[in-house]
Amino acid sequence: PGYTTPVFKGKEEQRTKVQADVSAKGFIPRELVVNEVNWFYSQLGIDDTYFQNESPSVISDHIIALFGAKVLAYTKHDLNKLVIDLEKIDEKGNGATFIHTSLPGLTSTEGPGATCESRIDSLYLDNSTPSNCYRLETFRSTGSISATASQQLRCYFITKCNFPSPPPPSTQTDGRTDIHTVSDTAFLEKASPHTLEAYQKILWQVESRYGPVLEVFEVEGTRERRLVIGYKMGGTSRFFRCVDLSML
Repeated sequence: PGYTTPVFKGKEEQRTKVQADVSAKGFIPRELVVNEVNWFYSQLGIDDTYFQNESPSVISDHIIALFGAKVLAYTKHDLNKLVIDLEKIDEKGNGATFIHTSLPGLTSTEGPGATCESRIDSLYLDNSTPSNCYRLETFRSTGSISATASQQLRCYFITKCNFPSPPPPSTQTDGRTDIHTVSDTAFLEKASPHTLEAYQKILWQVESRYGPVLEVFEVEGTRERRLVIGYKMGGTSRFFRCVDLSML
């Protein structure tokens, strides 16, 4: 695998706190709270990165917002009108979370979800510097929003990079950059040795040429293909949005 699947060890304890918080806020009938919380935690298929990054209060607000959206869609007698737009931008610049309803292969044209990727580019990626840059992870939920609606959630997690200070000593003696000396600590914890090796080769190619470097890797035993793109910091803009559109 390319990355170690994150496992949030405090998830069950957090679930209990979230369930109590949802009940206390009173917007969801008490007899439905357990089911709504369990669906959010167990059926949606949201990556553990979300639960590890967010507080019980924020998660409970998101569960209530999802429930409210389902009620609104029901009153319109059209489950295709079920739209989720959840956003949290850290005021101190430490990152952000964006969660929107998304149909595979279709581009959103209305609502915050339609401009989400462009805003991520402008707010976090386009103006990166070595001292102020961000790591973006994006996932599609593996489950649907509810038992009667087929929409999935597209999740974006942006976190400010945390580079070790001082950086570890380089293992390179030829002047080329050792990926371990310039990588975010969270990335190093999750990336497999195979991924680090592939990224290291891309990094060296980026250092030795102008323009972006693109490589496609086959995942052994599957039909999956992985596209890895490397470019110099500041070497492009609106990169994320353009790449995502090209994949549709």
